[in-house]
Amino acid sequence: VQNLGCFGAMNGEEDVGVLAAAELKRRREKSGKRQIAVFGGSFNPPGKHHTHVLRELQKCGFDKIYVVPCGTRPDKPSVSDIPPNQRAIMMDLEFGGMDNVVVDLFDLEGDEFTSILGLEARYQQKDGGEIIHVVGTDLLVPTEFNRVCEIRTWRDSERIWKELTFGIINRPGYPLPKELPPNFMILGNSTRGSSVDIRQSMFRHISPKDLVSPRLLRHLERYKLYQTMAPTSTKLPLGAKPRVGILADNRNPRAALIAQTYRAANIEEVPLTDDMPIDGAQEPPEVILCIGGDGFMLHCIRHHWRKRIPFFGVNAGHLGFLLNGAPMVHSVNDQPAVEPEALCSGTLKVDQLPLLVVTCEDMEGNSHDALAFNDAWVERSAGQTAWIRLEINGLVRVERIMCDGMLVATSAGSTAYAHSMGAAPVPITSSVLVLVGSNIADPPRMGPAYLDAGCEVVFHSLDCNKRPCRAFVDGVQQGSKNTPIKRMRIRASKVASIELAFEPNQDLTTKILRNQFPSPNLPVTPTTPALSPNL
Repeated sequence: VQNLGCFGAMNGEEDVGVLAAAELKRRREKSGKRQIAVFGGSFNPPGKHHTHVLRELQKCGFDKIYVVPCGTRPDKPSVSDIPPNQRAIMMDLEFGGMDNVVVDLFDLEGDEFTSILGLEARYQQKDGGEIIHVVGTDLLVPTEFNRVCEIRTWRDSERIWKELTFGIINRPGYPLPKELPPNFMILGNSTRGSSVDIRQSMFRHISPKDLVSPRLLRHLERYKLYQTMAPTSTKLPLGAKPRVGILADNRNPRAALIAQTYRAANIEEVPLTDDMPIDGAQEPPEVILCIGGDGFMLHCIRHHWRKRIPFFGVNAGHLGFLLNGAPMVHSVNDQPAVEPEALCSGTLKVDQLPLLVVTCEDMEGNSHDALAFNDAWVERSAGQTAWIRLEINGLVRVERIMCDGMLVATSAGSTAYAHSMGAAPVPITSSVLVLVGSNIADPPRMGPAYLDAGCEVVFHSLDCNKRPCRAFVDGVQQGSKNTPIKRMRIRASKVASIELAFEPNQDLTTKILRNQFPSPNLPVTPTTPALSPNL
């Protein structure tokens, strides 16, 4: 099989994918184990050449394909050229929705570099199958500098060379060398192109349209990546007939009515499902229209953040701080219609905002992981005051806080529950975490604290039996309602972030300013225009 694969790859007389698929089938029948491909790299940024490799792997018939962008690497300083959340977004934009492909962001989230042996151990434990590490022939060809291939320069290279199984992708300009590892398969061929070419094109203000997908190209140009520091706010231009995915709160009749008005207007509705293919023939939505209240917006963020599509909220609830005002609607021939100027057409302001990673551990040792956009908190679940130890960055800052609860909020969440607990709203672009307590009895005069966004905060419940606590993430209770929470760990995610889109003068910065400096001529919070009585 090795010889046939090499012959077909070099001479084009045989479909390499067919040979690889036959070999994978033989290995699967012999061992009874799933065949897992692990494709690691910097992907800085990903491009069409990477997507082509994944297509080749799909043709081979792997049971699962993991794509793993590496974290910080001392030997590749270019990996740190842009923030890890931007690298994560680009991975999801380029590869999200591909069948049988999982983009695993754990290395970026941990801001670390996992060696190929570490990847072998991780996916052996995760899937229990046979792991095949995908490498290009550029890693196998000896370099002029040290006369050996790059793999031979890695730590534990002898063990890696002898023990691991490699799936080889032929890269243009790098012919298959004579010396190959003992365990290998030829999986397919790559196309021309490299991440270096993409970075250089962006730096020189030359569009890399032939090297990346249209969706990733729009993101690169909107955030000016590899040209300057990535901004947190950008402009999103929409066409006369924008592509929109619509999500409406089915418990809210007003939300259903407003959704109907948008569907009757001049937009192109794109179906939005959990398994929506990003790489299909149909262009994905330009925005996701979330119609409901702030709580429904948080629900949409939890379920759809990895689609990496900006959320445009329309207020059909009460406060609507995260939302735009609802459009004016009226009746035309007993059918709902929407005023053209109220549609999300033209140019929107988009704020990119991070999510919090929250881990809760209960008394039974169970761990519950969640992401928060606004806040996460612990509170007493019985009549007794909670006793909570506060730990920041591994150091105990307050041994015992006697209170009703403790909360950590993002800058966006500083206007919500944190504000009602006494914290001041902070600018939306601030890289801070807001720490605040509810009804603190001791220590006396303990007020809100504003921490660097890189801090990790841990709440420890000191007496779970007598003073049980429960945990909430964006208003959703974590774990079992009957099992007290022992510990909550909170930090800002390095890869999970979302984009909120607003019409002019309705963005979060404007709303915070209006709350801090009320004007008699302006509402403190944007109001939802009254719906027509005819509807």
